[in-house]
Amino acid sequence: SFIVTFDSNWWSEVERQILIDRNTALEPEDPTRKYYYFTGWYLSWSDTPFDFSQEITWSITLYAHWERITHKAVFNKNWATRIWWNPYTWNNNKTVLICEVDNDDNTCVIQAPVIERNGFNIRWWNESRVATKESGWMIEVGEEIVLSEDVDYYAITDMED
Repeated sequence: SFIVTFDSNWWSEVERQILIDRNTALEPEDPTRKYYYFTGWYLSWSDTPFDFSQEITWSITLYAHWERITHKAVFNKNWATRIWWNPYTWNNNKTVLICEVDNDDNTCVIQAPVIERNGFNIRWWNESRVATKESGWMIEVGEEIVLSEDVDYYAITDMED
């Protein structure tokens, strides 16, 4: 007989399996960990998830792998080129900010970047490419944004009254 032990890194208990009448383990329910996604069970030396149809010929320990829950805001700069503070990632004409969820509301906070180009100041960010007063919600540069999902924003310069 062989024993399959599941190590979830202390986040939730998963019962071990003793294999007597079979040579494969049953995949247990996914463990849970606050602010993380469970990505699978792995052997310590493997970088691919364990295949539960695989024949087991010795006692093993499977380790839970986790990925932090994050939200991403993509700021499409259009023609703007200069950011006044250091973003996490540059991507051509976009600035991508990623924040890690750290509360039970599944949200995190970022700050709308401040950008200028050739004397023109980006004054707002909007979820629509075409900003009008009717298009809704505008975010001022430097303003804190609470993210509950991934979102795209577009740069808006001065608008006529």
